[in-house]
Amino acid sequence: NILLNQTVIDNMEDNFNNTPGTLADKLMAALQGANFPGADARCLADGTSSTTAYLVVYKEDDEMNDPYLRLNVGEQAAGIEPIDILQDLYDAFLSVEENKLLNKIEAFPNPVHNSLQLQMDTSLRWNSIALIDVLGKQVQYLENLSNENQATIDVSDLKSGVYFARVQTDEGLATIRIIKE
Repeated sequence: NILLNQTVIDNMEDNFNNTPGTLADKLMAALQGANFPGADARCLADGTSSTTAYLVVYKEDDEMNDPYLRLNVGEQAAGIEPIDILQDLYDAFLSVEENKLLNKIEAFPNPVHNSLQLQMDTSLRWNSIALIDVLGKQVQYLENLSNENQATIDVSDLKSGVYFARVQTDEGLATIRIIKE
């Protein structure tokens, strides 16, 4: 790829280093760091970050031709963002386990103005909460949360739009779509 400038690498590195979870979570977050028009300079005229996107992750005991995770988004038409499609595929890959957790976690009010409440089943324990914008940039990160089943996040300084709360618990990761008014 022909990267637009150092910002692409910096965004990817920052997302990778500051995203909790598995290697796959970190790699997907890194790709989101490059999810803006022209990150690959050849794609600027098309209004996309790239023409294709893929993610392959092997676990220690995987066979050479059978990785734990293999997602591939082929070449897309102008204006269609491959990293967004890859994110949807990745989210679908995680959804089976996440749905179990999502039934145990509630975010309210949603849409939110100033203060977001996250409440979870008392059988779970918080590890961290990351708020991520639609460009994949982490805008808030909370860890070392008390073991209470409720967390409050001040979102008053965020711009209006869509965000994702990535909630890491002792049972896994769940992503909740949040709308900031």
